[in-house]
Amino acid sequence: MVRVKKRRREKPPNLLSFSGKPFRFFKIILHCLQEDRLKIPEKFAKKFSSQLSTVVTLTIPTGLSWKIRLSRCTEDKLYFDKGWPIFMEQTNIKHGYFLEFEYEGNNHFEVHIFSLSCCEIDYPIHQYDDHQRRKQNRNDDFKVKEEQENEEDEEKNDIHRATTMSKNKCKKPSFTITTRKYCVSYLHMPKSFTNEHMKGKSYKFANLQLGEGKKWRVTCYFHSESFRLIGPGWKKFRQENNWSEGESYTFVLVDKKRNSVTFKVFKV
Repeated sequence: MVRVKKRRREKPPNLLSFSGKPFRFFKIILHCLQEDRLKIPEKFAKKFSSQLSTVVTLTIPTGLSWKIRLSRCTEDKLYFDKGWPIFMEQTNIKHGYFLEFEYEGNNHFEVHIFSLSCCEIDYPIHQYDDHQRRKQNRNDDFKVKEEQENEEDEEKNDIHRATTMSKNKCKKPSFTITTRKYCVSYLHMPKSFTNEHMKGKSYKFANLQLGEGKKWRVTCYFHSESFRLIGPGWKKFRQENNWSEGESYTFVLVDKKRNSVTFKVFKV
């Protein structure tokens, strides 16, 4: 009688977890606030050390990303090292803050930051390097504040115009907005529209489609009781479609899923 050896089934490489879901861990910023690096939990280090390179990417919900060097003391001791202090400074992390890290594979982490209020912080939408920070003075601060106030006034006017232009031939929910200077960085959806059609949902992404053509995936960020389209995806969409200040566009909501929405966009 010949015995047949059963071949052991090899596990596929680079699995995020046994369930196939992204792996999460958290850190509370206490004594490590004054340190130049952050230790990664040993359980995570043991599980994923062989998959990680020497440089990883940390991304916040607004789409901004930082390259962080990963240092290894032993196989089960990993640290976010060079670049970590800059990440803490530019996201304004303070003592007692709660950070949730979600590993998505390919050396990429999504980071959610919670303040002492137990709520997520208002994430930055711009990055500044050390040289730019040193150049800022009181006059710069005043100028930035003045520009922000002007942008907010324009934004409120646009939202008002969007609500008055809601009568259109399309049967699906939609809004129309006129592009302004602030649209270079983000697009703020009308509060009246999101309250009626997107309320109570944690949408992370919006798919924007021009007619029946190409789609762009854009970060969807909740801010000031409404949603904003923001980040590298928004910048790419705006640039590739040659958006100019003063033009009007209609966004038609054609699909909603658990964490994303899809709009068809038409120039008015």
